Amino acid sequence: MIARGFAIAVALAGCGSIVGIDDHVPLTCHSLSVIRDDGRAVEVNPPFQTAVSSYQVIVSTLTIAVQVVMTCDDPDATLTADGMPFGDDGMSPPIGLVSSPYDIRIAVRAPTDDPPPEIDYDVEVLR
Repeated sequence: MIARGFAIAVALAGCGSIVGIDDHVPLTCHSLSVIRDDGRAVEVNPPFQTAVSSYQVIVSTLTIAVQVVMTCDDPDATLTADGMPFGDDGMSPPIGLVSSPYDIRIAVRAPTDDPPPEIDYDVEVLR
């Protein structure tokens, strides 16, 4: 009887999320791009890493809007740029550059886990 109980406990330990124990996987994002209003991508500095929260891009003085493109590992995560939701294609709506520098605030929220994972990024756009 003890051996049977031990075998069940070992089997359940490998399936923690099935019995309500969370096998937490951190939310990660894989890429961040900024696209000018003429359709050209702009180099993001430093190169994107999930753990880095601040970035900078430089655009020409003729650029009046940009879009942000981002991919994250949770397909159910919601992404917003300055409070505007990204489309299903992973791209933000056009963001008008009303000043220089202009800071774009990106929020990534995943509905998995309790509390839900959250990541915030800041992209400073210089004209």
